[in-house]
Amino acid sequence: MANDPDARTYGDAAEELILPSQLEEARIITIPESAYYIPMFISQEEEERLLQKVCYSIQP
Repeated sequence: MANDPDARTYGDAAEELILPSQLEEARIITIPESAYYIPMFISQEEEERLLQKVCYSIQP
């Protein structure tokens, strides 16, 4: 993917997001077909906030 001329990059050099030109390139065969893994898609802060919301929502 790093050598893919069609790949798109976003962000500055410190936290560069490289998106595959085809979503199929992000497929992981050990997870359901509808799931894809795109590294660095959200920031560490966004990840922590989402995890807090999930944990809070499943409490009785």
